[in-house]
Amino acid sequence: MTVYKEFSVGGNQRPMGNFGPIIGLILFLVIAYFVIKGLFTILAIAAPFLLLLAAILDHTVIIDFGKFIFKMLKENPIFGLVAIVLTIVGYPVVFGYLFAKAWMRRRMKKYGEQVQKERNRYDDYEEVKEEKEEDFLILPNVQKPLEVKKTETGSDYENLFK
Repeated sequence: MTVYKEFSVGGNQRPMGNFGPIIGLILFLVIAYFVIKGLFTILAIAAPFLLLLAAILDHTVIIDFGKFIFKMLKENPIFGLVAIVLTIVGYPVVFGYLFAKAWMRRRMKKYGEQVQKERNRYDDYEEVKEEKEEDFLILPNVQKPLEVKKTETGSDYENLFK
């Protein structure tokens, strides 16, 4: 006769057993799906405006992206075609990316110009009156400290603290 024993670490304290975490995971994935779908819908509506703003802010970003796709198509046609298909399917994400890149390039360009202006700016100066070198090198008289008589009482160790 075979005896089967079931071992449970920590006991079975969950009210729904192992189904609770599975239901929680499914619920999380459903909520994540609807949130991502909503963001994608909003991005799809705003995509043409984002592309237009990217062209206004820095048109070279769009040109660089086109060159990147063309280069990929030339070097590896399969990856190039996949990139073109993904760009068409995911145009809201691509247009959002192009807008963000153009905006960051513009901010970096403005920051660089500001740093350049700070480097080229001259501060007001104040003329310092030169003193005679003779007066500058004369040191005041310093009196020598009085010598303290040393009395040797005790060991060398005790004399260190006197």
